[in-house]
Amino acid sequence: MTIVYGNGFCTDTFTSQKKVVIVPAPKPGFVVSDTLGCVPLKVDVTDKSVGAVVNYLYVIKKQIPLPPFKGDSVTSASFSYTFGVPGMYQIHQYLTGTSGCVTEDSVLVYVMPVFSQNNKPDIDYVSVDSTNAILIKWASWPGATHYYLTRYTDDDSSAIVGILTGSDTFYTDNAGIDPGKHSYTYKVEAQDGCGNWTGSGLVGRSVKLSGFEDQVLLPTLVWPPYKQWQNGIKNYYVYRQMPGAAYTLLANTVDTAYTDTGVEADHIYGLCYKVTAISNLSSQTGNIPFTATSNIYCFSESPKIYVPNAFTPNGDTLNDVFAPVCMGISDYNLTIINRWGEIVYQSSVTSGASSFRGQGAWDGSFKGITCPTGIYAWYLKAHDYNGHTITKQGKVELEW
Repeated sequence: MTIVYGNGFCTDTFTSQKKVVIVPAPKPGFVVSDTLGCVPLKVDVTDKSVGAVVNYLYVIKKQIPLPPFKGDSVTSASFSYTFGVPGMYQIHQYLTGTSGCVTEDSVLVYVMPVFSQNNKPDIDYVSVDSTNAILIKWASWPGATHYYLTRYTDDDSSAIVGILTGSDTFYTDNAGIDPGKHSYTYKVEAQDGCGNWTGSGLVGRSVKLSGFEDQVLLPTLVWPPYKQWQNGIKNYYVYRQMPGAAYTLLANTVDTAYTDTGVEADHIYGLCYKVTAISNLSSQTGNIPFTATSNIYCFSESPKIYVPNAFTPNGDTLNDVFAPVCMGISDYNLTIINRWGEIVYQSSVTSGASSFRGQGAWDGSFKGITCPTGIYAWYLKAHDYNGHTITKQGKVELEW
């Protein structure tokens, strides 16, 4: 070692020498027969150290020690050890040399659980995306190396499709499915690293949304209940999309049917809907609900006309007038003729900013006089929004 000293005007140096003594110590090292296996896992630990060793100490414990297991110790150079509990373990080697120096080495061993049919992973949710593919999500099963999905069509156990996935806990199913025509039920099983399989727990079934126009051409939606969440369904959110617009929340309901009374019949031309199922909260989900969305259902863009076959203008507010109910119609002309060929009523109606439902309706009178009970013929000429002409005719019964 050399020291240089200076006071700003002159400098001086002096040198001192000391000897460094290298204390002998063993070079650590060992091998383990298996670092991965299923419980119970027996491993052979073989010492591979170099140099003189006075004391051997191996400490075997989980990487994250959990009471009451605080670790085992072994003082042999080589030995066998059986792991009886799944988990990630560390085998730590401590060697004491002749000089008292301690050197160390370590190896990780992963002990996998063994699955049985009593283990039953659940499906978290089955949801349809905007491309009509189905996303399936399930709870992670500790120690699983593979998962196996089974799909049923419309709950038909004879229509089975098996899907082997990797270690991911989700899968997008888009092969040969049509969520608008069928519902699909999924269950999942897990495989451990030694080839053993679990059973299957709660299944999940996609929400298949369909619809129809009721007697007054209001859009009515129906769907089967989501199947199955451990804590059940809280409610369903119903969304509506006007042509060219985004989806907006329309309502929430506990029922599996909904009639959209908030839109006039002649305005449902091309409307689309979807429904999202919401699960009840549970500690299993961290009080965050599961959600599962249905397919998108759109009402036909073809014009439709509904004409009742009877009415009773008796003032009870039920079927008091006679008029067609239209969807996708821009205007119509209605003519009503009695049994003697007389025209007893005519109307010409054009759809404006508001619905023309009920406009141009016949109240059962002719020139201010009540018409007699009986059968009357009607003729209708209408135009859709593309200018196509539609003609219809039929009979209506007038009853007082």
